[in-house]
Amino acid sequence: MKRLGPHSVSRRINWTFDGGSGGQEVRTVKEMLALRERGHTVEVVCPRGAKIGVRPAELGFAVHHANMRGGGDIRSMMSIQALLRRCAFDVLNTHSGHDSLVAGTAGRLVGTPLVVRTRHLALPISSLATYTWISHRVIAVSHYVRRYLISAGVSAGRVETIYDGIVKPEPVARSTLRAELGLGPDAVIGCMRAKKGHVLRGCAPFLLPTHQEALGQSYIEAMAAGLPVIGTDVDGVPELIGNNVNGLLLPPKNSDALRAATVQLIDNPGLRTQLGNEGRRISENRFGIDNMADETIDLYRRICADGTSAHEGPRACCSLLDVSPAYPGFAAYLVTETGRG
Repeated sequence: MKRLGPHSVSRRINWTFDGGSGGQEVRTVKEMLALRERGHTVEVVCPRGAKIGVRPAELGFAVHHANMRGGGDIRSMMSIQALLRRCAFDVLNTHSGHDSLVAGTAGRLVGTPLVVRTRHLALPISSLATYTWISHRVIAVSHYVRRYLISAGVSAGRVETIYDGIVKPEPVARSTLRAELGLGPDAVIGCMRAKKGHVLRGCAPFLLPTHQEALGQSYIEAMAAGLPVIGTDVDGVPELIGNNVNGLLLPPKNSDALRAATVQLIDNPGLRTQLGNEGRRISENRFGIDNMADETIDLYRRICADGTSAHEGPRACCSLLDVSPAYPGFAAYLVTETGRG
């Protein structure tokens, strides 16, 4: 199996599980596309019927299926071992608990050169072994998540932070949102979640008073659209929002502070513009899809080049996606992901 050198093209597989399409799933698909554009072969493993497997298949990625019903799912483990032997992937990247146990162990047993686990959540971990033994390295989506993992017993040298990246939004000459809502030009429209660009750009400010957030892709998308953002001072959110820099940062579960911040921005169009412009600049400089993809590839290459993984036990490891009957499944590219655990 060819090692991943400075200019080589790698083969990577992702394992993941989840029935929905939250920030973790969105990041995984964006990462797959960016790596493929850079010449790497990326494939996915997920339970049959998983939503995460649908979009990659539409985009032309190879999608494999395994149930991954838990750490003791021997049948899935053997199926994944056969896939890893047959395709000789360079990297296995997992994204949740069950997939890290099942696929990760399979990767270790067959000698996959590099196993990486990505941690997307700001929740207590369910299995320390998936971070300290099964995976060679861990990617945290924020410094907050990295600090938590270290406090839980993961060696600091095993964990690196790679922020989410977003595709730069297409310019919208003029939002039609006010006309659609029958509002005049002086109306100020607040937004909490939006999927369509013209809706997001027709709003100011963007509000997301979350109580828990590993990082917050919604904030990044709003910043990229030039919106001032109102967020809460929890978990990884302060890594995105500087108070009175590109938005307003509030204490969580404080409706009075949220009301005051909203009124402050409604009454001050100059401040809205100032914060929105700075948010756009920050998103372009720090949270682009190219940043995320290049940092991920650099991590793979550095570890393979110095031979670190070869000295940490079996030569390769992959992380598995958590699978249960309640969640039809997510996907895995030779880096894997899920949304649980």
